[in-house]
Amino acid sequence: MKAGKGGFIDLAVREGREISHLFEIKGGAYGNRHALHGEIRESLIEKDLAKLQSTGSEKTKRWMIALDLSPIGGAVDPARIDWLSIECARRGITLIYFDVQGDAASVYRRSVNRETIEIPRFEDVADGSNRTRELACSEVFWKEVPAVPAGLHEQNFVASAYGALLDAGVSVRSVSLETFFQFAKGRSKEGNDRPDLTLFDPKVRGAFNLYQKGKTAQSLDAFKLMHLCAMVEFKVNPSAVQALADIRKLDAWREKVAVSCAKNGIAVQSNARYIFVAHDAREEVLQPCEDLGRNLGIDVFVG
Repeated sequence: MKAGKGGFIDLAVREGREISHLFEIKGGAYGNRHALHGEIRESLIEKDLAKLQSTGSEKTKRWMIALDLSPIGGAVDPARIDWLSIECARRGITLIYFDVQGDAASVYRRSVNRETIEIPRFEDVADGSNRTRELACSEVFWKEVPAVPAGLHEQNFVASAYGALLDAGVSVRSVSLETFFQFAKGRSKEGNDRPDLTLFDPKVRGAFNLYQKGKTAQSLDAFKLMHLCAMVEFKVNPSAVQALADIRKLDAWREKVAVSCAKNGIAVQSNARYIFVAHDAREEVLQPCEDLGRNLGIDVFVG
């Protein structure tokens, strides 16, 4: 949802008309952002804390969650977490810090006093299946991605699709949101050049980040592209211009993938799919999208 100041809140929970909880999450599988070194700094944190403070009511509970991954290098210095706990406490925000190498999270409940909560180990029962590639090629699945209520944002539609993929048996280590690739990391007016959702076969095992061990000289593109199943763009109530732009973006992505595969000496995944899914599209949008998708070889599902 849109924040009172500066962009969007990562996650908001409503109870009726009231916003009960707000979450800002530091982490994510791009760049060296499995690890948080360089991310817990004043210029970035101040913006996130301002977003939390300016949104909701006095009853709203606010959370900052920092997820770190020290095994790949680049974990945040403990002193920075101490600093962050102070900044959060000043604003009545609860901080949770967790390094996946550990067994417990540090929790600062709107104060600098630390408590620990044991985190159970995740068991990924879907890992090792071929379900990801099956669903990437399933017209039935993409036609039936759960719709979102009128007025909600595109991110809600993406989250709905993500949940549907997991419910259908896809491993969490096979599906990534806004995945960065070394060959397309520039910015445009629309933001970073990355797909809304990317599907990989299970052998990728969640290695979605841009660099190996957080080092910018060690790209993971070749590894990720070897296991690519699909790139997907979503739109809610798009105009024809918006929808056609996303279809052309997918076509451009396919070209970039082919060039990168050739550069890295690997075979292009010939059965990788490029998919556009739109919800609540106007009737006049349907035919141009289907025509362009057919001409470019992009799978289009507009409803």
